[in-house]
Amino acid sequence: MAQCLVLRIGHEKMAFVRIEAGKFLMGSAEGLPLEMHPRQVHIRHPFYLSALPTTQRIWQTVMGSNPSTFIGDLRLPVDTFSWQEANRFCRRLSRITKCRIRLPTEAQWEYACRARTTSEYFLVMSVEQKSMPGMIGTAKIGRIR
Repeated sequence: MAQCLVLRIGHEKMAFVRIEAGKFLMGSAEGLPLEMHPRQVHIRHPFYLSALPTTQRIWQTVMGSNPSTFIGDLRLPVDTFSWQEANRFCRRLSRITKCRIRLPTEAQWEYACRARTTSEYFLVMSVEQKSMPGMIGTAKIGRIR
């Protein structure tokens, strides 16, 4: 069972899951040019990653405003914010919780998303180009395990 860290922000809680150190093949042999040339990446230290998207209520508690387009229920994930605003949120959350909070690196994010799978994509064994009726061009279609 994964270790979990729960932080209290006002009356709200944020759960973070511990991701153990390890290594994985990052990138894709068939992906976008920036993803090409798969390479072995070592995540040298365990880290914590939020178990769920940040809700509008937590964002509003920390930032004092809600930038979301989809409003009406503060339990919805916050949306429509920039990378700079996300970093500002992390800095403020760090001050409130007395914990160092930051955005994950690209390698940490991909490692966590792959969840110890070895396929090119999470839960997908292969990807092939398909052309479908009514579609302009082709799309990559995954075959699920």
